[in-house]
Amino acid sequence: MKNLGNAKHILRMSITLDLITRDRSNGCIYLSQSEYVCKILKRFNMENAKPLSTPMCMHVKLSKDECPNSDHEKEFMRKIPYQSVVGSLLYAMIATMPDIAFAVGVVRRFLSNPSKKHWEAVKLILRYLCGTKNKCLCLGGRNVYIIGYTDSNYVGCSNNRKSTLGYIF
Repeated sequence: MKNLGNAKHILRMSITLDLITRDRSNGCIYLSQSEYVCKILKRFNMENAKPLSTPMCMHVKLSKDECPNSDHEKEFMRKIPYQSVVGSLLYAMIATMPDIAFAVGVVRRFLSNPSKKHWEAVKLILRYLCGTKNKCLCLGGRNVYIIGYTDSNYVGCSNNRKSTLGYIF
């Protein structure tokens, strides 16, 4: 076994090493995926997009009724890397960005037959990432309190009349 020093990366997540943000005395570690998010934004030509403050606006309501029916619409959507973007967002969400979980959950419902409106919702999430790419997730600490948040929408999906419930601790 060989000591290579402090870890810098794990599963494409950067472990913040500068003395200002790493707090060994309180047992905190900060995980960031800023490089990964920048790579996603560049790959899908959104690196210069105007940042948003929320991953999904309240006025955005997506349904299966908007899925393309004509051959022209389906052909247009074949050129859009919808599944690839959503997959990249899923990885970021699971690793260090739980704040995009609801929005990614909504757009992933349409992976098999996305429309232009669904694609616009994905671009809103990417614009949100433009503004939050330098944020990090703090794990640990001495004075840790468990705080829970929950939210729900009743009959939020107009297609199957199902509700959505979410919670985070």
